Amino acid sequence: MLRVENLASRSNYPIAFEMDDNRDAKLVFASVVFADIKGFTRFCQAVDLPTAFHTLSAFHRRMTQVVSAFSATVITNTGDEVMAAWCGTPSFVSSKALRCGFAMLESVEAWNREDSSVGPDLNIGVGIHAGPVVLGQIPGLSESRMSVFGDTVNTASRLEQMTRAYSTDLIASDELVRLASAITPAENGANRLHSAITAKVRDRAGLLSIRISR
Repeated sequence: MLRVENLASRSNYPIAFEMDDNRDAKLVFASVVFADIKGFTRFCQAVDLPTAFHTLSAFHRRMTQVVSAFSATVITNTGDEVMAAWCGTPSFVSSKALRCGFAMLESVEAWNREDSSVGPDLNIGVGIHAGPVVLGQIPGLSESRMSVFGDTVNTASRLEQMTRAYSTDLIASDELVRLASAITPAENGANRLHSAITAKVRDRAGLLSIRISR
């Protein structure tokens, strides 16, 4: 059963609103994680199709196991990308997302040690952000799953893409880290991040304060 805490009373969010096809959607607070395989297009060119398929399947299986262990509200797999979101109390869901992001990296490290059949070590990029999102289904798609939408989701995706430019594996917004740090920093991984810096996020107005993994 999907459980969502609506934060309308504290954040002036509407409790719910109706979509054009009579489906309900909610405006809630969420933490969002994006992860994908770095250089996967080049990897696919260098190996045969069965190997590429095996690798992608193993990646999604591992990432789904990690995300499920942290009880994500939403999990979406597309290509070599995974998106997960947690909806609820800001500090609680931000801590879960940050812990999950580092757990994803640890899972891939273990995978590289355990399975040499995929060739050179694979690396992933992880981006994490938190803020208001719309939780609902895309109208018109009869088989669409529950998902999250909005600037918070787009920004998390952009942060994942920025891991290449910053030569790192994980970038989180400083806002999310500050929220997560309300719940024992040593346990959620905040102590594994550099001090905050400001950065330009593609297609987003203004600068964003971010934290880069060590």
